[in-house]
Amino acid sequence: MSVMGINDVRLPDDRPLTVDDLEPLPDDGNRYELMYGVLEVSPAPTGDHADALHRLEFLLEFHRPPELKVMRGQGVNLHGDPTRHRVPDTTVIRREDYEPRYQILPAVLAVEVASPGTALRDRNVKRAEYEEFGIENYWIVVPDRDHPSITAYELQPDGRYIEAAHVVGDEVFTTRRPFPFSLVPRRLVTEGEWRPAFPPR
Repeated sequence: MSVMGINDVRLPDDRPLTVDDLEPLPDDGNRYELMYGVLEVSPAPTGDHADALHRLEFLLEFHRPPELKVMRGQGVNLHGDPTRHRVPDTTVIRREDYEPRYQILPAVLAVEVASPGTALRDRNVKRAEYEEFGIENYWIVVPDRDHPSITAYELQPDGRYIEAAHVVGDEVFTTRRPFPFSLVPRRLVTEGEWRPAFPPR
């Protein structure tokens, strides 16, 4: 039995691609995004990237209020434009805004777990795109074992991001947006026990 790959799918080459053109692409774990109709492919997260993402989502899920929803790999059409399709590693959205196929409204939080190949794009291109679209909070997680870090941006009333926090290693990241939450970056990459001792709910 053969497994279909991206090279087996013929995509239109006479116009900008849209999110509908991504439908026949294989469900292979890769991230398929569009920047003004140009396809960008990122490999599926593995190793420390995948581990840090899993741990962060676990903690977000535990602490989120009931009116919010944590979503992994949920695509979003920026400004409703089908040629501008991004897939953050994780988003937190309002339940009332949920769309089963892809989102069309800004999330309250988007998270990118940076890898060496995506770090510049996450800090520059995506930050500008998410800011312009109106995503309220944007976190960049660097799962480096020696220098793990979290950088948090918060959208201001003038529509611009400010860097609200940058914490490294054993420093404590504490925020009230989009809900009260604290995290030590090293817990996302440590070989030891990383789960906090949660009190009974």
